[in-house]
Amino acid sequence: MNLGVGSNKICKVTYNGKTYETPFNTLLKNGETYRITTDVANFSYWSVLIKDKDDKYVELTRCYNKNFNYMIYNDCEVKLVTGESGNQADYGFKASVDFLGYSRNPFNDASTTIDTGNHVSGLTGQHMIPTANDKVYADFSVSYNFNDRVLSKLDTAKVMCGLALVFADDASEKTYTFDQTSVKNLILGDANGGNDFVGQNKTYTDGNMKVINKNISRFQLNNKNRIDYAVGYNNSDSNRGNKLKVYSYLLVDHNFDGVYESIAISEAVDMCYGDIPFLAFNN
Repeated sequence: MNLGVGSNKICKVTYNGKTYETPFNTLLKNGETYRITTDVANFSYWSVLIKDKDDKYVELTRCYNKNFNYMIYNDCEVKLVTGESGNQADYGFKASVDFLGYSRNPFNDASTTIDTGNHVSGLTGQHMIPTANDKVYADFSVSYNFNDRVLSKLDTAKVMCGLALVFADDASEKTYTFDQTSVKNLILGDANGGNDFVGQNKTYTDGNMKVINKNISRFQLNNKNRIDYAVGYNNSDSNRGNKLKVYSYLLVDHNFDGVYESIAISEAVDMCYGDIPFLAFNN
């Protein structure tokens, strides 16, 4: 049983001075008709912008269909880009990650306790008590862009992509030794150093600092270089106390010689399983 958090969220999409509202995780449509579209001859792409931690707009991803058919996960601004390399934007190098929500997958076995207490404010009735088999998940939308090529079919360069989960050194203070530049240097250095961190689901530690790599095969990506990816852990006291920053990255070996010359890394998104320690449901 999968329980989503925030599924009732309404997202606002602003384009050309007009704001549209649509439910979380939906296309911006009226029935079968797209609400944002264009017929300009020199169309290149739609630029999807969101606000960063400094309240400044940064590009999250691009949409290359004249009908704006990007799945909406949060408030954003859309800009029409024209005239770049004819009909399409031929060049781009970017990794992005967007937080979708938390979910819980309670596992009901012989050791599971059913309790009628109120574990979540405002909720009553029967609730599952976390057991060793109880799982919590954070769901992300991950996307990449490398010269507007379909990465699952790319044959002109070697690429590796994935997520880097950076744990706070001190969860109570939310302090991080590793910032975006540190993660970038770690991933690029490891890929070229043969330490087998990148390309596998492994953990790198240094003192109180811990980074977990989640490898994503390019063959798992859809034809827009996107994937919905869930990171899950046991619903334990220790895991609920963890606070993390999540980055997506894309490495490129342009010459197939084992040397990764380029890396794109996203802005970080925050994750904390403690936000849903007793996510409940009614039987």
